[in-house]
Amino acid sequence: MEIWRISFLIFLLIGSGCTTEEESASTQAALEYQLDLATKEGRLWALIRANTIATHAFQVRLAQETGIAESGGCYDASGVSVQEIDGALASQEVLLGSDLEATLSWVNGGVEVNAVPSGLMEILSLPLALNPALPVNVFTDYLKETVDAPEYQLGSVANLYQTCLEVDRDGTLLWDLYHFYIALGLPVYVGQFGLPGEDSDFYAVGKKLEKSCCPSPFETDAAAWRIAGRKVWNWGQKKLHIRDRFAVAKEMLAELEGRSLLVRIKSLPPQKVAIVGHSFTMDSHWASPSSFAAIVDAVFELENPEVRTRQWFGGGLTASRAKRDFYEEVLAWAPDKVLFVVAIRNPDDETALKEMVAGLREVGAEVLAFDNIADPSEDLSLNVFDSDRRRELDLTAIEVGELLASSPEKDNFLCLDGIHMKEPYHRLMGMEWLKYLVGARKAEL
Repeated sequence: MEIWRISFLIFLLIGSGCTTEEESASTQAALEYQLDLATKEGRLWALIRANTIATHAFQVRLAQETGIAESGGCYDASGVSVQEIDGALASQEVLLGSDLEATLSWVNGGVEVNAVPSGLMEILSLPLALNPALPVNVFTDYLKETVDAPEYQLGSVANLYQTCLEVDRDGTLLWDLYHFYIALGLPVYVGQFGLPGEDSDFYAVGKKLEKSCCPSPFETDAAAWRIAGRKVWNWGQKKLHIRDRFAVAKEMLAELEGRSLLVRIKSLPPQKVAIVGHSFTMDSHWASPSSFAAIVDAVFELENPEVRTRQWFGGGLTASRAKRDFYEEVLAWAPDKVLFVVAIRNPDDETALKEMVAGLREVGAEVLAFDNIADPSEDLSLNVFDSDRRRELDLTAIEVGELLASSPEKDNFLCLDGIHMKEPYHRLMGMEWLKYLVGARKAEL
């Protein structure tokens, strides 16, 4: 095992656009990492550095596409070919898709040196500079000054922020990184360092960081840091099952109104409930621990699994897309109840919804919608089901619009993106949906 004693020193090439000898020396010092593969800490650090480098490589390519890289600076890729960058991205896919048990065994020293996870060394050998002014390094420096933790533990959280700031991969690569780091026992949000997690806290941090970041192919102002902080925090708690659909479901059942429904929930006969909806119904969105639909599903999983719910969903799902992509499958599942939470943007959407309602009613399903889901992004004239439109479409509308408008929490419904809803909204909607399903309320208020 003497080979483990070999210190694996990686010097990343300096391509940062620094002009003075002093700046170049400073950058060299910041980019010199001693990855001692003889230690568990060193092996963890190597995995984090590889993901940081690969994420940076992707952002270098973005910078080239937007023209930011042409002026040098943080995203300069002098001497690095497109093929090398593509190779690093492919290697990251291999690394994150590898057997996590084997990777953890390697981290813990349970396998020989030749069992280094596939893709790791290929990424670490990519000669890309990581300038100190990159957002990932600026955030790491902030954490170093703020919390008392080993640098490699700061690195996993910083890499998640780095990925999340570039929003196009915040539901793909970001999730893979969460699963990877959680499996390795690494921190995944700043609350694990004892830092606060209010939106105002994230904004205050963003005000400190925004002036230190170099021009990037994504926003790095205080507002961008705030929304990245909220996303990383909420997904961290969700992926660690601190606040997910089951956590909210258990809380709701423990409250007075939830306890009053328990007998009804447990005695509800077996049935199948389908939900066809856009992002307001999706468990995977970052704005809340979960959606009302998934929270109610968790209630039945906990208390009456004979009531089966199944979701068909898509971001921005319109009625036309729902009919094209999901309708036949929903029909084949033969649900007893179907809830539509879809966008109606034009006459074609209205026709599609009408046809789906008719087809489902023909096979005996009860077809439902909410009278108003308070969606700020949609044309209310098309997405509010008043009495005339209910009769025209021949569906049942569960009235919640008045409850949403009069809720004491209504000012705390909307999340930072101005479109999606936070936990208070989903708790209210979840309770009304649950009450309707178990017969504790009628469609009309």
